[in-house]
Order: sequence, then C-alpha cells, then structure tokens
Amino acid sequence: LDVGCGTGWVSWYFAWRYKDMKLDVEGVDCSPVMLDRARVVVPGGRFTRGDVCALTHDDDAFDVVTTVYTLRNFPNLERGLREMYRVCAPGGVVIILDAFPAKNFAMRCVLYAWLELVMPLVAMLFTRDAKAYRYLSASIRATAAVEEVTEMLYECGAVRVEIAKYTFGAAARLVAHKAA
Repeated sequence: LDVGCGTGWVSWYFAWRYKDMKLDVEGVDCSPVMLDRARVVVPGGRFTRGDVCALTHDDDAFDVVTTVYTLRNFPNLERGLREMYRVCAPGGVVIILDAFPAKNFAMRCVLYAWLELVMPLVAMLFTRDAKAYRYLSASIRATAAVEEVTEMLYECGAVRVEIAKYTFGAAARLVAHKAA
C-alpha cells in the first residue's frame, strides 16, 4: 500500500522493481486528480481516495505499507502512523522516506538557503509561482524529527525500526518491522 501515492510514481517503481514478485500494487490519496494520474502511470494498480488517518482497509491487509515525502501532509501524524501500522500484516514492514529538519546547524543553513532562496527563484522561471516551494520549506521545518517518528512507530508496536539518514540527516528512510 502506497499511502499518499500522489501521481503513482512510487507505486510504479515498486511494481517495476519487483515485477518478478507480481505485486498487487495499491495506492491511497486524498486528491482525485492525483489518483487519475496514478491510474495512467500504473494501469494495473488499484488507487482509491482516502484519508491516512482513517484508512478503510482491513487490519493486517498489506505486507508492505509505504509513504514517500508525505508525512508533513498528514493531518495527524500519530494517527496516520497508527493506521499505516494497523493495515500492515504481521511480519510486514512500514517504510517511510521523507525530508526531516536537519539537526546539523550548517546543514540547516544550507537547506534554508536552498529552499527559501534558490528554489523559489528557480520556480519563478517555470511557474511564476514560488508559493509551493515556500510551503515545502516551512513544512519540512515543521515536520517531526526522525527520532520522534521512530518513537511513534515503537509506540504503534514496531519490534524494530531501522534508520538510514541521507544528506546529513535532511532526509531519512525508516523501516518499521511488525512482529510476525
């Protein structure tokens, strides 16, 4: 299950990368426009409109539940993580890849300059609207830290959480394992 699947590219990647496994790819998103695009990107996938904080799927329904760069858009982070964990099957994993506030002062400065100054200028060349990029910067700064998200996953019942940090902690992958 790809939570916050957007246009379906993460779902497409999983279907392509693990094609020998013949995965049943499913995505959920709150935007009908994004879901329409996802259905084009992954013709064999199943895409439904929904809310991460109130998933309509059965308990223990998916071996893998993932979300990529969407945590900052969850209406309630803890409730969303609980729902993702609830629909994850015993022995399965919840995989999160996202941007997080950098702890390192130098990296925070670099990210601030990039997201607040450079990206809006680049966006203006193509879209004439820098607002979305300013939102991105503010939302990343407001996102819970990796350690907080990890603690929430343990509170959901994870038996192990693996963390891989990228770009000096500005992004991270968390893999939460559910007991078999």
